[in-house]
Amino acid sequence: MDTRTTSRQDFESVSQQSGELELEEENTPATPFTLSKSIKDTEHFSKVCDAVCAGNSVLVLGEAGTGKGDFALALHQELSGEFNSAIATYKGSLKKFFIAIAFQLDIPTTETQYNKNGDPTGEKDLTVDDTVGESNQEKIQT
Repeated sequence: MDTRTTSRQDFESVSQQSGELELEEENTPATPFTLSKSIKDTEHFSKVCDAVCAGNSVLVLGEAGTGKGDFALALHQELSGEFNSAIATYKGSLKKFFIAIAFQLDIPTTETQYNKNGDPTGEKDLTVDDTVGESNQEKIQT
């Protein structure tokens, strides 16, 4: 069971009867709410799992607070034994977004820098270019 706390005055809660998101217009302090059933028990979750198993890609989108992050995490956990998968939440920084994905897929994001004598002097961040893309193409496709 997933329990969260919301700090907005107009807070969102999940209807226990319909499973749909409802907005309650109350002047209420931070109030906990509970999702009525497990994400993995929903029809939508089963359909998305079937789609991924059939070879389709999935992008989970939604309004803030609707549970899309939990849905994506549950999907990742459910299928991680069958697929080489990664999960990341985009929050305005593409660099951090792609680094999170690369880390989960064991794709290096830095390379060692050397001085003129060939001694290592530190690391530099890799950029998304043809060289990096080609060297990791096999990992991305599997």
